[in-house]
Amino acid sequence: MKRYFQIGMIMVMVSLLSTTTVFGMEDLTRLFMGNYHDTLVIGEVTSIDDGEVVIEVEDYIVSAHSVEAGAEGRQVRPEVARVSGALDWLADLEVGDYVIASLDQSEDAFVVAWGIFKVDSLDYETLHVEAETTLLSALYTDFVNRGGVYSYEVRGDGRVIRLQGDAEIVIYDPDPPGIQPRDDDEIIGEDGEIGIVPIAGELDLEADEVEEESSGFNIWFIVIGVVLLAVIVGAIFVKKAKKS
Repeated sequence: MKRYFQIGMIMVMVSLLSTTTVFGMEDLTRLFMGNYHDTLVIGEVTSIDDGEVVIEVEDYIVSAHSVEAGAEGRQVRPEVARVSGALDWLADLEVGDYVIASLDQSEDAFVVAWGIFKVDSLDYETLHVEAETTLLSALYTDFVNRGGVYSYEVRGDGRVIRLQGDAEIVIYDPDPPGIQPRDDDEIIGEDGEIGIVPIAGELDLEADEVEEESSGFNIWFIVIGVVLLAVIVGAIFVKKAKKS
């Protein structure tokens, strides 16, 4: 019985973990790179006070591939953004840091929408984005450097591909690891493999439907785990009752 209880607990833990991770890189990068926010700003942190981060905005990126039709026309362009919750994303932010931030308006301030990352300059054409992984850094850096014009795919072998007209250009290859030099961008011919994870582009589903689709399967895991636990606990009480 103890063994069954342990299995039930493992199932519940797995289901809870999957609920937080399935709506992960694919969807979040689409939203970050798909105008699914009120603004995507590049700027300098000028003050940090009581958890509020003030960003003096230098530039903006508006993607050519919106998650929702017409979203590019609804982007706002603040000169200064007072941001709540930025330190929850980047605890080591300091005054003087350069950042790129996906932001939503909240009354007279902003909140982080789909991420805030440090960058090494305020020039969108040459800056480098410091994301959680080398792959994401390569993806976001290329997206920003090229002004949000192109869409991208991540292949099964870990390569990041820029879709540039009829050409498919490798911007990151994990073997050997590294961001591909601009002068040596590899163009994939017609025999190249088909991309499996579209990172930016039009979505047929509304945003709420995307999240529901991502999390629906996990809800069933939770329900099954809870039911299993209830059965196990009930069996334990029945066994104790029989002994008494």
